[in-house]
Amino acid sequence: MSLFQGWTMPIQQASYNGVMFDVVSIDDQLERAVIEHTYPFVNGADLESMGLNPQTVRLSAVFFGDGYFSQFKALLKALESNKPAVLVHPIRGRMPQMLCVSANFNHNADDVNYVTLQLQFKEASEMQPIFVFENSVLTAVDSAFSKVNSYLDKAMDYYSVTMEAITAGLSSGSRVIGMWQIIYSVYESIRDLFGADKNSYTLMSGVTASTLSKQSNHAVEDLVLILNNGLTELSQISRQSNHTSSTISQRLLQGRDNSFIIDSDDDDENPVSSDDVFNIRSRFDAVLDAVDIVINYPRNLVKGVEKAPTAAQVAARLKNSGSATIQSYSLGVLKSDAVLLECVLRVACAGVVAKIATQLIEEVADDILPSEVEYLCTKTRLLLLDALNTVRALQKQDESTYLNAPMNNSYMNAQVLSESLRDVAHAVTRLSIAAINQKPPLIVRIVEKTGTMQQQAHWLYGDYTRSNELLRLNAHIRYPNFI
Repeated sequence: MSLFQGWTMPIQQASYNGVMFDVVSIDDQLERAVIEHTYPFVNGADLESMGLNPQTVRLSAVFFGDGYFSQFKALLKALESNKPAVLVHPIRGRMPQMLCVSANFNHNADDVNYVTLQLQFKEASEMQPIFVFENSVLTAVDSAFSKVNSYLDKAMDYYSVTMEAITAGLSSGSRVIGMWQIIYSVYESIRDLFGADKNSYTLMSGVTASTLSKQSNHAVEDLVLILNNGLTELSQISRQSNHTSSTISQRLLQGRDNSFIIDSDDDDENPVSSDDVFNIRSRFDAVLDAVDIVINYPRNLVKGVEKAPTAAQVAARLKNSGSATIQSYSLGVLKSDAVLLECVLRVACAGVVAKIATQLIEEVADDILPSEVEYLCTKTRLLLLDALNTVRALQKQDESTYLNAPMNNSYMNAQVLSESLRDVAHAVTRLSIAAINQKPPLIVRIVEKTGTMQQQAHWLYGDYTRSNELLRLNAHIRYPNFI
């Protein structure tokens, strides 16, 4: 065996901003900024490290073959972008926030359909704002909204690319109708659940293999809008006024208690009601209940809990639409057809819930309790974690199916979506910390006498009418008349 061996393959693959190219040599550079402190009659110098300079990656790449020019043009278009992108290094893997600062191209008359490239990339760091308000709730709210909107856009891109890859390999007409059947059924169920307008949100009854990707993207875009509008409306309900305009609100609020928490004296004109004390938490719980119903629709269709259209119904719709040839298809709902739809529903619901949690904290930032902030943050992060695990499971399944999955567009979009999901979770956590830190520190006092909440308020403040304030600060007290 030789002591010196080269790469296993003479040419390695890399990609930048989703465009793949072949690499023949790599030259990475890492430098540190230092200041030298020298002294007379003293050998050497004291070195003060000022941090790392942007790391530099130099790649020698090639395009060759009959289709080299189209690949070359795609890379040129990617390099023209002024924003940093992800560079997939052949050895080191994903390197985010990389910007191409130099590119040289060489064509030779002796080499037909062949071009060599010398590319130089540098790592870009995010710009730091000059004026930073560390604990500003408004700044954290703006950041959270921006991260959630970007996250939902990346979720749509991920579904579009993944669905396009799936439909490209479909050759069976029954599989096309089976996939559209589950999308159509879930679409109708969610639309009816939130009482959305059937004229504004409608789908074609039938599709073909060539239109399945486009129609499914349209369906998912509508579903995200329906979820955003429906869940936001649900989070604004008031249990006392019982102003519920949608079917889901009536379904979730049916049987809930509207009574008072305590039996206050007739002289107290401001009794503490459940709507005043637990309004935020109850509204958020109603949203979580609706999300639990939505994300289980695809799985229930597979198990047969939810009813899907029959073969005769789908055939009749296809005949009326005229978009497919009627054949004898077996329209059973397969688990593999529901995996991607369930994944995108979990991802979309997690983003919408993060937006609603941000809205609720912003709405009552001055009055919300720390325990309520922690509850909203914990539940939101758990949903985001569930969405991340679902994306990872689907990504792992793709890797086991396709050997070149780490380099395809679906893999890249999954990585971008995962990073955006982590950014949303971090933004929600920062918002929760800012909302808690803006409140004055609480003082813990020992109750020296047994009595009611009104009596405790009288002994502490000399004003029994501040009992409502005490009860809000001590939401864990279940029996305010026996303290």
